Amino acid sequence: KNLLETLVNDPTEGNAWHADHIIPVFRGGGECRLENMRTLCVACHADVTAAQCVERRLIRSKARKQLKDTLNELRNNPNQTNLLADNRKETDCSEEEEEEDELLVEVPGSSYSIDQKISPAS
Repeated sequence: KNLLETLVNDPTEGNAWHADHIIPVFRGGGECRLENMRTLCVACHADVTAAQCVERRLIRSKARKQLKDTLNELRNNPNQTNLLADNRKETDCSEEEEEEDELLVEVPGSSYSIDQKISPAS
C-alpha cells in the first residue's frame, strides 16, 4: 500500500500528520520555531522529503565537481606545483583514493572529524 491509502483506509493515531520545516534544515531552517513549522500528512511529507533529498544530492554533486575542478586546476598550474607538493602526504594509496582524501575536510569539534585511532583515556 502507498502512504495515502494507508492514511485513508487505516488511520492510526500518530501516523496521520508530521511536523515539517517550512524552510528546510539544509537551507538553514533548523530552528524549531513555530514560524518555521507546518503540519503535513504523512504522504505529502514523504513527497517533500524525497524532493529535498534530490535537491541536496544535486547540490553536493555540483560542489564535489567544482572542488575537483579547482584541485585539478591547481595541480595543472605550474606556479602552484610547489604548494601542492608541500601539502601532499606520502602514501601507498591509489590515485582515486588520494583524490577522495583531498575532498575530506577536518572540522574541529565535529564527530565526523574525530580520529578513530584515539585510545580511550585510562
